[in-house]
Parts: sequence; structure tokens; C-alpha cells
Amino acid sequence: MKEIEIIARSEEEALGKAAERLGASPGDIHIVEEYEPDDDDLAVLDREEAGQDIADDAPEPVLYVLRVGMGPYLRAAEEFGNGLVGKFQPGATCEAIPRGDHLRLYIHAVEPSILIGRDGATLNALQHICNRALPRWNQSDGKEDRDFPLVLLDIEDYLDRKHERLERIADRAVGKAKKTRRKVSLKPMTSMDRKYVHNYLKEQGGIETYSEGRDPYRYIVIEPKGGRRGGGRSEAPPRSGAKKGPKNGNLLTPEEAEERRRREEFFTPPTDDLYEEETDDEENFDDVEIEEHESRLPPYQEPEDDKRDRPLVDELEFE
Repeated sequence: MKEIEIIARSEEEALGKAAERLGASPGDIHIVEEYEPDDDDLAVLDREEAGQDIADDAPEPVLYVLRVGMGPYLRAAEEFGNGLVGKFQPGATCEAIPRGDHLRLYIHAVEPSILIGRDGATLNALQHICNRALPRWNQSDGKEDRDFPLVLLDIEDYLDRKHERLERIADRAVGKAKKTRRKVSLKPMTSMDRKYVHNYLKEQGGIETYSEGRDPYRYIVIEPKGGRRGGGRSEAPPRSGAKKGPKNGNLLTPEEAEERRRREEFFTPPTDDLYEEETDDEENFDDVEIEEHESRLPPYQEPEDDKRDRPLVDELEFE
């Protein structure tokens, strides 16, 4: 959240000055801390009060630290979100609610599955648009507001259900990594999902997490602490000119080893049994009705001269 320091003789005066400088209403600003001003602060107040008649019994100056609340951001997010989702599904609306250091933008729509998309792809795209556009759209001068909070889109509690699913997958992967003493790779995820899993597992003891690969195939690796990153159990060094394979001690030629390295750089197949219980949560669009609209193109008409009545090439006479 954006903070500002104001030197003033009362809280009302400090709120008024902060509202004027930040372009917000006094009701959206609250005082965080109060300090005794130093000589530099008093010099600033003297310049501001130059030419004013200050009463002898006026309160002593105080340095106030003020912070802008979520109010302006909530209103901006709702206004922008309503215009955005309304273009995808007429009648859809948004409601912004503060959630800690970010805000949750809830979407109310008649057809939620249309805005969610397969594996949440459409919802992720709309969320990306909001986080890229809102910091600039909310500013009158067009500059980016770096204090604009993170915006997370949700519809029909989809986000909470997805987080619960990620936690179950991460817990099973941690259990398998600790049991086998080998690293476990998860399926590729978006940057938001990877960040959530990293934060969820950072308090777990005995493991470390990191990401590998390139987007859109970047994935999380969960590895027991003390293991060798990228290998799991220690292995004997391969002979010169070859690389040891993953099973039965097979040796790969340099060309095969380079090809395998390139494949693993983009995507390492995850352990399928981590996801077996999650098949029921996948989005199903078999029952989604697709509205048919009348085409503005003229109806198709057969040409008057049928091609079958035209002479063949070998029947034409050439001079």
C-alpha cells in the first residue's frame, strides 16, 4: 500500500493534506504512525505556514505516516472488471473484496464454465489482463501505480478449489520424495500456481523446491534436502564419451545424452500417481450449449454453369 509522511498540527489537517497530494478521499486514508518531527520536518512546516497567522495556543506539530486503504483500488478493480467480463459474457459482473495484501475480484456470471476455460486458462488470461492494465488505467497521468495490489480473479469459488487441489498434489509429492529419497517433478504450471506451491511448501522441513524448464512447460521439482540436485541418489561417474542412463546402468552415446538433455530442459514427465485422484475436478464442457447465430453472409448458390458440362482439357482444340 502507498504511504506518505505529512507534518501537521492535527490529524484532520494531515488527512486533508494527504488526500490532496494522493488524489484520494480522506475516508480512504488512515494514519499508521506518529513521530516527533526533527529540524528538517519543522523547516518544511515553516515554509508551508509562511504568511499564515498561527495562534499561540496552536497544537504542536506532529509527523504523521499515512497509508491509502483499499477503497480506491477496489472501486477501480470493479469498474475495470465489469467492463472486461461484460465483453466476454453479457450480464456478468464483478465484486472486489480485500484479502490481506491483495484483492479478490469475484465474478458473477450465468455460464461460469465459459469464463473459467479448460484448466482455468481463460480465467488466468483475464487475471493477467487485469494485473497488467489496472496499475496504469487507474492513473490520470498514465504512469504505472507500483503500489496497486495484486488482483486475483475467482468465480464460483474456483480459486479456492484449485488451491486445495494444489495443496493435495504437493503433499503427496512431498511424501513420495521423503519416502524414496529422490526428487519428484510436478506437472507444468502457471507462474501464479508455482508461486502458491512454493509458498505453501516453504515451511516444510527436509525438502527444497525449485523450478526447472521454460514456460509454458516450466514445472516445480521437490527434492529431499541433502540430495544432489538433478540426480537424486548418488551415482558412479560414467565412462568417458558416454552418459549413464536412468535405468539399469545403460550408457548413452554423446548424441543420445544431448537429445535427452534437451527434452528434459523443456519438460520432465511427472509422476502420474500424484494426479490420479484429481481427474474428477477437470472441467467438462460436453454439456455447454453453443448458441447459433444467423450468418450475415449471403446463402450459398450453385453456379449456373455446371462444371460437368464443361469440355475436358483433352477435348479442347488447340491451334
